[in-house]
Amino acid sequence: MSKYLDDTGLTHLWSILKNTFALKNHTHDYAIKLVQYKSTYTATGNVSTIPINISQYTYGVDILEVYINGMRLDNTEYTNTNSTSITLTKAIEKGCKVHFIVNKGTNS
Repeated sequence: MSKYLDDTGLTHLWSILKNTFALKNHTHDYAIKLVQYKSTYTATGNVSTIPINISQYTYGVDILEVYINGMRLDNTEYTNTNSTSITLTKAIEKGCKVHFIVNKGTNS
């Protein structure tokens, strides 16, 4: 099921997530800083394979969020098997906007 999150909600969520998180692992403390990258793709026709266009994204490591016209997609609504594109389960029409947000953890 898709979940709606408008720009205000995204801004609020990011303001929470961008802060440093402290993780505890036995006797060691680790700090992870989240960095966010965004891109937008506008469909030029009926398409189902969409380029992510975020060179910093590493498949299987970073957190990828996908939105179509403001609606967040559930991970059952697309397939992501690499760092360059996704394949939607249903094609989108010309003019639809696909927004990508990548949350990348770093210890620097």
